[in-house]
Amino acid sequence: MQEQILKELMKKPCPFCGSNKLYEGKQAYYANINRGFHGRALKHIFCAKCGSIIHSYVENPEKLLSKLEREDLER
Repeated sequence: MQEQILKELMKKPCPFCGSNKLYEGKQAYYANINRGFHGRALKHIFCAKCGSIIHSYVENPEKLLSKLEREDLER
């Protein structure tokens, strides 16, 4: 589902400047989202023209959840 949302976002122009130069990038170093021992990268869709971050998300968020929490999401 996240991949479909990202594809749709990349098709739209930047809501701030109207540019179609949108790219995906990963925030480096201490930008991981941690829960216990598991950390996941924070990723962004950004505009190359004005520098605005259009959308942010956690890469593979299911890896942050316990087995019971993952089963609960599937219900």
